[in-house]
Amino acid sequence: MSKFSDKTFEKILDDMCKRVKECSTMEGSFIYTALAPFAMELALLYIQLGLDEDNGYADTADYEHLIRLARDRGISPNKATHAVGIGKFDVEIPVGSRFSINTYSFVSGEVITGRQDGYFYYKLTSEQTGKELNTVFGKLTPITFIRNLNYAYLVEITVPAEDEEDIESFRDRYFETFNKKSFGGNKSDYMDKINSFNGVGACKVYPLWEGGGTVKIVIINSNYEVPSKSLVSDIQNEIDPNVDGNGDGYAPIGHRVTIAGVTNRDITVSVELVLDDGYAFKDVHDGLVASIKAYFTSQNKVWANNTNITLRTAQVITAVLNVKGVIDVTRCLLNGGTANIELGQDEILNLNGVNEL
Repeated sequence: MSKFSDKTFEKILDDMCKRVKECSTMEGSFIYTALAPFAMELALLYIQLGLDEDNGYADTADYEHLIRLARDRGISPNKATHAVGIGKFDVEIPVGSRFSINTYSFVSGEVITGRQDGYFYYKLTSEQTGKELNTVFGKLTPITFIRNLNYAYLVEITVPAEDEEDIESFRDRYFETFNKKSFGGNKSDYMDKINSFNGVGACKVYPLWEGGGTVKIVIINSNYEVPSKSLVSDIQNEIDPNVDGNGDGYAPIGHRVTIAGVTNRDITVSVELVLDDGYAFKDVHDGLVASIKAYFTSQNKVWANNTNITLRTAQVITAVLNVKGVIDVTRCLLNGGTANIELGQDEILNLNGVNEL
């Protein structure tokens, strides 16, 4: 709370009136009428002083002023990014061809593979930005005329798009710059570099994983899922393309860096439920899947901050109880067992299905 928060119009005017002796200061009096406008201006001034005080410190600054403060630390908010995917076509297409799908549009890049099973595969980049692009798949409608084109399909998003960094995430990143020193290929340096790539959500760095000079970096994508092979390959080429220690990429001379992705641990959830009147298991199934997936995603988000993820039966039950129509859970099995499941250090949760017991 600002130290000027008590400087309201009413308080300022009351203090001013108390300083006037032997004259009426009642509302409507000459003194009251003369002092009121000045009290209002002072109140507005104190409001501005309070805002200036808040915006002078990173923990209370608004987004605009936090950005200006962060410039002194050499960082700025991450901008919204474009999605990169793979398009499948029955003819060769020119680079720069434009296609639409739903309300979005994509531009073709270089060919990924030539004719394969009768089709050509091209890199496609969205013209829009934001995470909503990550769920777009299906038939592409050509905007650019392409002769003899009969089949155009967006088959995969390989580099997920990201929204603009929100203020609290940026604030946390600003404070982190005071707690760690990134320099010359230390762990913080690698983490900062890897996390700056489009499509990367987080990473873990393993120094000396195969002896002196070796470094392994494991990444998760920005949807907190297993990254595509092309994303892993692109980052490998930027960091250490030949993995030979010659310093041809970002990695310093002497460092042999291997980039890898997290792997899925498939989890099947089986539950015996007490349901509300009028509900059957089929009525709550989609809600169960959505709720459990949300819990899995929350655990995957903190993968990089922990040695490993532990899937707890009690938390899954809590997620199930949040579903409309579910009154109680009498049994809950994870991959057929009642015990918690401890994942490997580079494994994340993947829901393989929800079944009724």
